[in-house]
Amino acid sequence: MSAPEYPDNLWLSLHDLLSNNKYDISVGALASSIEKEGIQTYDRFGRRISANGESPESLRVKEHALDLLAQHYGNLDSLEYEKNFWRYEDHPLELFGWPEDEAPDFSGYESEIVPQAVMASHPMEKVPRIDAKHTYLLILAVLFKEAKIDFDSRGTAALITHATEELGSPVSEQTVRNVLKDIPEAIEYRQK
Repeated sequence: MSAPEYPDNLWLSLHDLLSNNKYDISVGALASSIEKEGIQTYDRFGRRISANGESPESLRVKEHALDLLAQHYGNLDSLEYEKNFWRYEDHPLELFGWPEDEAPDFSGYESEIVPQAVMASHPMEKVPRIDAKHTYLLILAVLFKEAKIDFDSRGTAALITHATEELGSPVSEQTVRNVLKDIPEAIEYRQK
């Protein structure tokens, strides 16, 4: 991997590519390029990593980048979001991208604009999400049901946190609460 260095080899983040009119790249073209060619990011230690294979780590990185792109795409109709997106320097999409000399040729990826008549009859929020996070949440919901544990009840987060400590991989109670609160949304999306 080449090193991104200013000004000779710029880091082209997904945020830059979406917020700078000079690139004129659609969300769909970026998603297709990530799926086919991979993407680079920085891990929690500041190391740059390339996610261009089929390893579990590469797939997780690509999935995370795609989830952020989908979230961005889903918010494009919000004027408040759009206004703040251009000024948001610490946006999570800043962490994903490529050095300029390693960026894909985006012109090879087309994305269609969904006709307004289709959007009016099938709004995007009615399309079920089938990404990895929602799949994992549904699996958790099934496990809770089989174990006869109410994921909504008081004390469930503490119980799970204690169990993760016993496994030697502690997860904070707040993190567990955040995951538990997303389970109903995942079930609701599947039922639509």
